[in-house]
Amino acid sequence: MKKLCVELASVIHANFHVAATVQLPRRESSLYQDFDEHYESVINTKAIELAVNLRALIDRCASLSNPKPLEQAGRQTTAISFLQGRGPTTLRECANKVIHAGYFLFQYGRYDSVAEDGQSFSNRVQESTVEVSGWFGKDRWQCRLNLLQFAEEAHLAASELEQQYGQ
Repeated sequence: MKKLCVELASVIHANFHVAATVQLPRRESSLYQDFDEHYESVINTKAIELAVNLRALIDRCASLSNPKPLEQAGRQTTAISFLQGRGPTTLRECANKVIHAGYFLFQYGRYDSVAEDGQSFSNRVQESTVEVSGWFGKDRWQCRLNLLQFAEEAHLAASELEQQYGQ
């Protein structure tokens, strides 16, 4: 579980590293064009893997405990914000939204940096925040998720659950 958190965070950080260190004309090489094309699909896959495993871990631990809700499942987070519809702003709900999302819409920004030769440059970069949406019955929902924050908080929750329940 924690390995999945590290993998998701690593891919997100690799994206920012490329934006901060690779300037034109190297940025236009086939390697970095392939990286840009590959990035979103890898993030989607890693986020879904993490969400499924986190949900399974939380649910497994919940079945081992008393009926009281698990602190980790109910933990409030700012990694999720609703744009349409509503729901709990918990780590478990972040996992639910990743699992049930119809699409991931990446947010883009600019990363300004300075090369070793002192020359300033700016690269477009996919942010770690995505918009996801889906349906719950007849109701449409849409929210914004910070996947890096989700990975960090999932790592902490997994550590706590593993320590508490020996999972």
